[in-house]
Amino acid sequence: FFGVEDHDVEFKSSFMVPPPNQHIQNQKMEICRKVCGFLNADSGVIYIGVDNNTRRALPESENGFYQGIWGDMRYHISSDRYGNPVTTIEGYAKYVKSEISHILKRSNSDTCDTFINECIHVNPTNHDNVIRIDIKPSKYCVVYLDGIAYQRDGEECKEMNADQIVVRNETRKRIGKEARWEEII
Repeated sequence: FFGVEDHDVEFKSSFMVPPPNQHIQNQKMEICRKVCGFLNADSGVIYIGVDNNTRRALPESENGFYQGIWGDMRYHISSDRYGNPVTTIEGYAKYVKSEISHILKRSNSDTCDTFINECIHVNPTNHDNVIRIDIKPSKYCVVYLDGIAYQRDGEECKEMNADQIVVRNETRKRIGKEARWEEII
């Protein structure tokens, strides 16, 4: 049992497949929207492999069909961007982080490497069909997804308005390239 969804916690059954009866076209983009919202807010955790209704980890397989992470690896992901096979939970976690990085880099190319490595951590959990994405707030910039800045508000991620973006920009750290390099080291 993984608790309840709230301001700091989000459940997703899969990185690739949206839940039934949802109007989500692209589950990866939906998860990246949630990541963006947490980066622009106070932080949060996304569990992948958890049923949103029962709040429990999905079984590896049911009625002969793989579900959750194992379903993604079995039916949708054979290798990462570099041709490495994705066959373990650790490999799946690396794949997810790589995909999130790739998607967010399209809208945040100059700052992406800094906040991805510092603010987003993807790790397996004690359950063999669940991974955890820990997201800290971005200290350096407002984070965008396809030109839109999102922020976590309760259980939802909403578009930030111009005033919210100005406030967020004023509270971020103002550091130059040299200071960023020192922090990375």
